[in-house]
Amino acid sequence: QFYYYKRHFWDNMDFSDQRMLRTPIFFNKMDQYLEKLSPKHPDSIIISADIMIEKARANKDVFQYVVSYITSTYERSKIMGMDAVFVHMVEKYYITGECEWVKAKQLKKIIERANRISPNMIGKKPLNLVFKDPMEKYHSLYHLQAKYTLLFFYDPDCGHCKKETPKVKAVCDSLVDAGIDIKVFAVNTEFEIDKWKEFIKKFNIGNWINVGDIQFDKEGNPVATSNWREQYDIHSTPVIYLLNKDKEIIAKRINDKQIVKIIEREEEGI
Repeated sequence: QFYYYKRHFWDNMDFSDQRMLRTPIFFNKMDQYLEKLSPKHPDSIIISADIMIEKARANKDVFQYVVSYITSTYERSKIMGMDAVFVHMVEKYYITGECEWVKAKQLKKIIERANRISPNMIGKKPLNLVFKDPMEKYHSLYHLQAKYTLLFFYDPDCGHCKKETPKVKAVCDSLVDAGIDIKVFAVNTEFEIDKWKEFIKKFNIGNWINVGDIQFDKEGNPVATSNWREQYDIHSTPVIYLLNKDKEIIAKRINDKQIVKIIEREEEGI
């Protein structure tokens, strides 16, 4: 009965009539279709979005409204993993030139945003990181053997990082004590080595794999070895990713409280 209802949900809606955009009826039905009738999974939302957009092609104003609404809604979504819907929208409708109403400058920003999110979506294996620790020894993210890898990006000068680091350490230590095979690959995002070493000592995180991309050019200016900031979408700190044994992303941009819940869910096979 549910599937019949969803399949015939739009039967009495005339997508060729743009006047419906001036009433709350269409918006409410669209919101219900995406939020109530579609499972809370990006693949399911994408299927529903594409069905609705195909119907909206009957009128260019309706098409513009539907595409714009879905794109902005899932770009701003706070539900982890829903950024995949935003990336799908950009790749299918914006990059292909179907959104003629978007000005070139704005289009460039939208595409750049999608390109930045795409490499670090849930289920993907992100860029390998091969950085030095404070003793100049190289460590590779991919070579780290663990059932779970917590990837922790931080700035030793960041006040929020100073608050979060002890919480993250306490959670990870408790998981290890409980027999969970989890290791922390902690990436210092800045370039001052002394502050970095002091941070490691102060917060007692010597049991983490502490690395940083600290390189300098001939003039002594800091330089990055790759575009890892863009690949991991690091524009503020701290940022936490949780990877499985194959180094695929199972969670991202989470806090200390979410770490245990996500691992419990993974351990239960949910």
